[in-house]
Amino acid sequence: MCILAVFSAFLFTYCGNDPSAAACFSSRKLQFSISDLCPYSPITFVALPLGICTGEPMPDAVSRADVVTLDRLAEYIEELRLDKLRVTPENDRLRIMHYIGERELYYIFNEGDSLYDGVVSIPVQNDMYEYDVWNDAAVKADYWNKGEESHVSISVEPGKSLLIICGGVPGGQVSAEVPGGGIEAGIHEDSLRPDSHLPVDPLVLSGEKTSLTSFSLSICKSIDYPNFSRRVAIDKLGSFSKTSKRFSGFIRYETTFKLHGFKQAALEITDAYEGVEVFVNGISAGIQIMPSFVFDLTGYCQPGENFLAIEVATTLERERSRTGRAAPTGITGEVNLYVSK
Repeated sequence: MCILAVFSAFLFTYCGNDPSAAACFSSRKLQFSISDLCPYSPITFVALPLGICTGEPMPDAVSRADVVTLDRLAEYIEELRLDKLRVTPENDRLRIMHYIGERELYYIFNEGDSLYDGVVSIPVQNDMYEYDVWNDAAVKADYWNKGEESHVSISVEPGKSLLIICGGVPGGQVSAEVPGGGIEAGIHEDSLRPDSHLPVDPLVLSGEKTSLTSFSLSICKSIDYPNFSRRVAIDKLGSFSKTSKRFSGFIRYETTFKLHGFKQAALEITDAYEGVEVFVNGISAGIQIMPSFVFDLTGYCQPGENFLAIEVATTLERERSRTGRAAPTGITGEVNLYVSK
């Protein structure tokens, strides 16, 4: 098996006495990488090795390599135009991965503790979509083309991610109006759930808001799932750790609600510990692992009475903790139903 990797640059960190193998590798890379891997891939050292530990002379190719100190590294990369993707405002807690395949994808993850609102500038002019993982949907991105770049407005909550698709979604002939372009975008229907509709508009919490507070609560350990027991009626939500601070497993909340002449129904759970799965009329509407938890219930609801179940899964940390402190468990925030007519 042969794997070809194409690099934009090679960067070697400092070492006092370079082993001969490393020096040889560096020399060879200097000789063939420019012609074979990429005609513009420089070899750069943070500091040149002092020598080769075997006593052999340092290859001339290594001695002629670029040397850039750490305090100039960011500036150097900018000069080489290796920072092909930009975010404005800058943020050192965003992690961005670039995948090149049938379509170019950019995976953006917010490792920070605050919401990131900004613009990501991608060095290509194309139609842009955001992939909504929770709802298995390609959402029309808010973007504009200028110069040689596409600029996409993004909003990424702490601990959450965003996937940007460059160009039409690959595959079949489902079309959609693209912002500012009116270009058709293909959808790969075979790779989607039967109930998927792509592209779609982003889910917005709107309409009449109803707070749900009364539930039938039951629990089960992970090994016993889905055999829930110890059912009780509650009329106020709060951490289950107040009832059993060492419980770990699943907590299930059940209730019903009625709908008449609705256009859209959405559920918001403002906080819970930790993973949340929502069921409407016995069908799963998805799993989410970070707050706020928002689910589109429209395709699962029916006129009249609907059955809602929310399952919250905890970790073994509660059961095995030796601190004696009760970690939050279950739904600790509000449960709100939004209905548009």
